[in-house]
Amino acid sequence: MQYAMTDIKYTTANLEDKQDLISLWNTVFEDSIEYIENFMNYNFNSENIIVAKYKEKIVSAYYFIPVNFENHSAYYLYAAATLPEYRKMGIMGELLKYGMNLAQKRKIRFVLLSPANESLYNYYEKFGFKTVFYIKRYLLNLSEYEKISESLSEYNLKKIIDLREKSLADIPHVSFNEKIFEYLISESKLTQSKILISDNAYIYFDENLKTLHIKEYFPFNAIFPKNKAKEVILDLPLNINFEHKYEKIPQGMLIDFENKFNKDAYLGITMG
Repeated sequence: MQYAMTDIKYTTANLEDKQDLISLWNTVFEDSIEYIENFMNYNFNSENIIVAKYKEKIVSAYYFIPVNFENHSAYYLYAAATLPEYRKMGIMGELLKYGMNLAQKRKIRFVLLSPANESLYNYYEKFGFKTVFYIKRYLLNLSEYEKISESLSEYNLKKIIDLREKSLADIPHVSFNEKIFEYLISESKLTQSKILISDNAYIYFDENLKTLHIKEYFPFNAIFPKNKAKEVILDLPLNINFEHKYEKIPQGMLIDFENKFNKDAYLGITMG
């Protein structure tokens, strides 16, 4: 495809772009229209959607989702996508530069992301992102552990956030607001994910007939949801000690516009 760099416009989205954005997402990630529209219902804020347009057609985009990190405003960069026929032209790279400049102008301290695969870590490093988010990943046999009933209480967003924040008080971590948890709960109805709480515990997991993947569990006590799966993938923060062999794996990257943050940290929740 022949084009001039001046033909590509980098900007924020507008309300009229919504269908183009849904089409881009569906083409690149192949999620259902229902799933994508549900995301948009909770997260469509045009000034936080960064897009590249070629002759008014959206060819590349990503979303800034407001979060908090180390008591500073931050953006979670999510769902970065470029149409197949516009790849390997440097468009996403320029779009990232545009978004980082915009975040700085808005006095945002951090931008973070969770690369979809290992190769993307090298890609994002080129734009100043550093790997700082890690988890401990355990592979367990579920038959060795007690199982609890799924007849737990209804969602209480404040309780979930309180349990999460208390459990992560002594480790740098990304904090999510009630709106994000509202979205995660709505997303769980369209996927294999579940969010359950009891009087004193919160658990967020994916399940199928073979595997139970626990993404967050606060406070962790090695009692698992009833499940027919035989194995457990258990992800825990670095500050939680569980007497079992684990692998420390990267989960995300960060840009600190003040270049001061240099510790390991915890992301935990990755949408999608």
